[in-house]
Amino acid sequence: MRVPHRDLSKHEWTVIEYGLIAALVIYSVYFLTGFRFDALISGDTRQVDFRMWYLLPPQIRARDYPSAISGDWTIPFAYLPSAVAMLLPLSLMGQVTAFIVWMVLQGISLAVVLWASLSLAGMARSHLRLPIAIAAIFVTGAAIEWDMRAHNNNLIYLALIMLGLKAKQPWVSAVLWAVTTNLKLYSAVLIPGLLWRREYRLAVMTASATLAIGIILPLLVFGYANSIRLHGSWFNVILYTMSPDGLAAAPLSLQKTSGALLAAEPTSSIVIIVSRTLQALWLLLVLCYFVIAAKRDTRDGDGNVARLCDFMVMLMLPLPISSWLVPYHGIVMLPAFILIVSAMIEVRHSILVRALAGIAVVGCITLRFAIPAWNLRAGTLLLSLVLTVLALGAIRMSPYRAS
Repeated sequence: MRVPHRDLSKHEWTVIEYGLIAALVIYSVYFLTGFRFDALISGDTRQVDFRMWYLLPPQIRARDYPSAISGDWTIPFAYLPSAVAMLLPLSLMGQVTAFIVWMVLQGISLAVVLWASLSLAGMARSHLRLPIAIAAIFVTGAAIEWDMRAHNNNLIYLALIMLGLKAKQPWVSAVLWAVTTNLKLYSAVLIPGLLWRREYRLAVMTASATLAIGIILPLLVFGYANSIRLHGSWFNVILYTMSPDGLAAAPLSLQKTSGALLAAEPTSSIVIIVSRTLQALWLLLVLCYFVIAAKRDTRDGDGNVARLCDFMVMLMLPLPISSWLVPYHGIVMLPAFILIVSAMIEVRHSILVRALAGIAVVGCITLRFAIPAWNLRAGTLLLSLVLTVLALGAIRMSPYRAS
């Protein structure tokens, strides 16, 4: 017997949405605090990475980078002097107050990323917008939850990227992306990416703002001599992280995953060859995306969906070739999976596009839960990135895309 279909009323959708919003709030508060509020504000151990953002910038301003002071390069702080200057305002508050502000920023950043992603994906007015967001969070939960628990800056970084994509004024986008590049060098890849997309004016504005913040801000905060010294110390930290010893000391990388799979030392020649081969194959895949899926002569490349696809692939590009590949770096896949889940349920897409979107969703969930071993997570993250790029390529080439 066939059950007659009934569309949900506006009131019923409202009830569902409020319930999902409440679930998202509880989810965020849980992973930010663990519901251990007393321990959160009384014990520094619960503040994890935030302690670096709060304690190290004043020390660096007064003296130097920790590695340069101690001579122990195994404790690198690989952030530019401009990033140190941007983080200094935290130290103007008490540590507990600054930590609460930081957690609030993390929570707001998640909301901003979801709002901007749904808007750019053309799903902002859909009744399914929050179910899509919940599904995307479930797929990329390992990265989101890791960033929230560690109180790192990846969510805040991604929110600035997404605000730049939503900004109506090019100079606002340029400044926001310049800030992210000085905070994390990964988004420097946006500049050549913008040139590839023939957004020449925006590329020049972003590059100029990046250099201005990177040079002028340290000069204003640290002075000329100290600024030069700090840039030298930072460069030495980067050289160490890229050295064989630095790569071996990284908490997680493709080199460590390759070593675990081959039962060999991460510094052995066979492990280095395998990891470099994986990185080369990854670069080839991204190159194929831009040459085939995101061709320069694509007429609708300025559409929101096409642009979001391209930006997400740009942001994923440097991750597997960096010296660290930790779960929270995968947080840039969240906007991508807003697009992918939307495509999976959109009947106007071809069967192939929807199938690739479904494979990406199921594949990433399977990799997350079926292979929990820590030393293999860089490898599972790489596979997740590969599935994501393939799905985004299919969406990019689809004749139907939401406006």
